[in-house]
Amino acid sequence: WCTVHRIHHRFSDTERDPHSPYFYTFRQLLDPQNKLPGNHYKITPEEMIEFAGDVPVYDDWSEKFFRKYPNHGAYLFYALNLILFGPVALVLSFITLYVCRKFSVIHNYASHKIGYRIFPNKDPVDKSINIFPLGIVWSGEEFGSNHHNNPSSAKFSRLWFEFDLGWAWIKILMFFKLIELNPEGRH
Repeated sequence: WCTVHRIHHRFSDTERDPHSPYFYTFRQLLDPQNKLPGNHYKITPEEMIEFAGDVPVYDDWSEKFFRKYPNHGAYLFYALNLILFGPVALVLSFITLYVCRKFSVIHNYASHKIGYRIFPNKDPVDKSINIFPLGIVWSGEEFGSNHHNNPSSAKFSRLWFEFDLGWAWIKILMFFKLIELNPEGRH
């Protein structure tokens, strides 16, 4: 995921963007195995090293297990929801996993197609925009243009009328000293 996100930022809305709504249809973007005609972008091992070589690899027993059996994490999630919270939670967990898998596609499509921009993007090719001034549905991810213009900031809202729920949660966690700003002082 880190590799895809960093490539998306570096080559936003160009042919190298793995999920550009300008080079892929919405249906192609929803196809997780890239089986539809026109879906040609595959992350190479070289790109993994180049774009995510700094990301720590935790190669403990759980990583090895879920790499060998990638669907078992979802099965465990379903089973725990059923055992702990009952059949309604099981249905909600199916919905949750489905929405989470499709979320990034829907978000990236919308944040490059519909909305507003408060300042020009630093990269003239980048067509990212803010979907809506209240970041409550996607916890601030609605501010695509703001994020693309300052990707190292955890605060996506920029103007007084924009509300970023993700930043609100970060401030709450900081208040209880459960997280802190990174060493460079960026947020």
